[in-house]
Order: sequence, then C-alpha cells, then structure tokens
Amino acid sequence: MPKGSVAGRQSAVVPALLRGVLVPIGAVGALCIAVGATRSGAVAAGALVGTVLAALAFVVGPGVLALARSWAPPAVMALAMTAYLVLIGVLAVLYLLLLDVTWMSQVAAGWTLLLCAAAAVAGQIRATSRLRVPAFGDDPEPPAGAVQRPERAGQHDDEASTPGDPP
Repeated sequence: MPKGSVAGRQSAVVPALLRGVLVPIGAVGALCIAVGATRSGAVAAGALVGTVLAALAFVVGPGVLALARSWAPPAVMALAMTAYLVLIGVLAVLYLLLLDVTWMSQVAAGWTLLLCAAAAVAGQIRATSRLRVPAFGDDPEPPAGAVQRPERAGQHDDEASTPGDPP
C-alpha cells in the first residue's frame, strides 16, 4: 500500500489519535497524582483512579473508529453513538461502585477525571486537525495519462487556462 494512499494514511489515524489523547492524559494525570501525593495517599489514589478512568474512556473512541473505518457513514455513526452510550454507562457504574471505598478520595478522582478529559479533548482536537485523511471515500485519482492543470484563483474548470494563455 503506497505511503500517500488513503488506506496508508488511514492506518496512521488511530495511533495519532491515541497519542493525541493519551499523552495529555498522562501528563495531567501525573501532575494530579504528584499533587495528591503531597496531600495524602487517598488523594493520590483518587487521582490515579481518575487518570485510569479517563484513559479507558478516551481509548474507546479511536478503537471503535478503527473497527468501522470501512463501514458506511450511517453505520459508523450508529456504532459511535452506541459505543459512547455504553461507555458512559460503564463509567457511571464504575464511579458508583467506587463511591463507598475508603482507600481513595472520590473528589480527587472526579476532579482528575474532569481535568484529564479536558486535556484529552484538547489533544484530540490538535491531533485531528493535523491529520490529512478524508473521513469517507477515496482520493479521486486522475486517469492514467491525464494532464493536470491547476486552477487559477477565480476560475472554474470550464474557464481554466490552457498552456498558451498569458498569465
């Protein structure tokens, strides 16, 4: 598969998105854990739990999109919405299960989860804006032997200049 092909570029999307979310989550999570460690072990444990929950939540999206990258757009949307709803349900259940534990601070877990989520969204926006991959479809490739002429500003295909035209 050629490096410049759509399939070649799409295979680089998932790792780029994962880096885009996991690096900020790791940085913010490490900072929250370090600050929490200065307060107490329970606060540090809460920050660790919040970091892990955020990482799990934001790894699901690129994984689901990798699974469905060749599907039709409506099917991708249905899968993405289903995965999102299931993820929110799983996170809610996990958070409810952790409400009564005494070995961690639930407040620290919640704030760390929110801070990591904000950092992950910013990282995802940054990573996505740097990708040059069409969301759906293929790059239109010209037929073999076709001559490509760039359009000039303000011109349309039917008005494009020919090689002998003055500038």
